[in-house]
Amino acid sequence: MLLVTCTPDRLNFSYDAMELHRRLGCRVDTYALTVDDGCGGTPYIMDMAYRMIRSGAVNTVAVIGSACTSALIDRNVWCGEVSHTPGRKPLNAAFGMYVFGDPAGAVILRADPDPKLGIVASLSGNDYQELVVRRGGGVHERLYGKSSAAEDAFVIDGQLVARSYRVFMKRCLNDVLASHRELTDEVKRYYFHQPNKRLLDHFVADVGLPADRVACNVDRYGNTSAAGMLVLLAEDLEAGVVTLGSGDLVMIAAVGANVHYGAQLVRL
Repeated sequence: MLLVTCTPDRLNFSYDAMELHRRLGCRVDTYALTVDDGCGGTPYIMDMAYRMIRSGAVNTVAVIGSACTSALIDRNVWCGEVSHTPGRKPLNAAFGMYVFGDPAGAVILRADPDPKLGIVASLSGNDYQELVVRRGGGVHERLYGKSSAAEDAFVIDGQLVARSYRVFMKRCLNDVLASHRELTDEVKRYYFHQPNKRLLDHFVADVGLPADRVACNVDRYGNTSAAGMLVLLAEDLEAGVVTLGSGDLVMIAAVGANVHYGAQLVRL
C-alpha cells in the first residue's frame, strides 16, 4: 500500500499509511508507506508498482493519492512571500490558497494472467525544477525559527509551472506511446494532471488532442494534486463513459513539483 500525499495528517514515520493499514486490517507483511509527493506522484508511483509486479516481487499494490490543503489555510501564512531565485521578485503564497482542492482517489494494481487488460505501457522520470516551494519542516528549514510564516505554505512558481507543464506532459505522451503508435487513435479518454483549466486547454489544443476525450474537473474542484487523475477516472467509470473489463484504452499522465512525472497507457 503506497499513499501519495504532500499533506499528511502527521509528517513522520509513514503515519498516514500505517493508519490506513490498521483501519483496513491488512496483513502484517503488507507494506505501508507514505510517499511525500504532489501532482505527478501518482503515475510516478504507479510506474514503480507496475515494475514491482512485473518482477514478481509483489502480486497486488494499492496506490492512493490524496491532498487536504484547506486544513492548512491560515491568512497569516498564505498572504506572505518567500524569496526564490536571486534576481527575481519574491513569490506570493496567496495564489496557492485558491488553487488546490481536497481530493482522494485509489487504484488497485495486480498481477493478472489475462494479457489483454491492464497497463500496456508505463514510464516515470525526474527533473530538477522548484515548481512549488514549501520550506517549512525538515532540517534545512526547521518548524521553528522560520524567517517567514509563508514558508509553511505551498508557494507556486506560476511562470515556471506554465513553461514546464507543456514540456513534461508532451514527454509523457510521446514516451508512453513510443512503442505503441498504432494505438494512438484508439485512446478513448485522457486523464491529465490539471494545474488550471487555462493551462490544460492550451496544452490539449497545442498537441492536437480531441478536447472531448480529455476528462476535466479542475473547473469544479480546483487542482486536485496527486488524486486528480484517479478522481477523473472514477467519475468516468461512475458515469459509464468507460467500463472496467471492456478493453477501453485510456491514458494517465501528470507532472508535479520539483519534478516527478509519469504516465500509463491502460486497457481497462
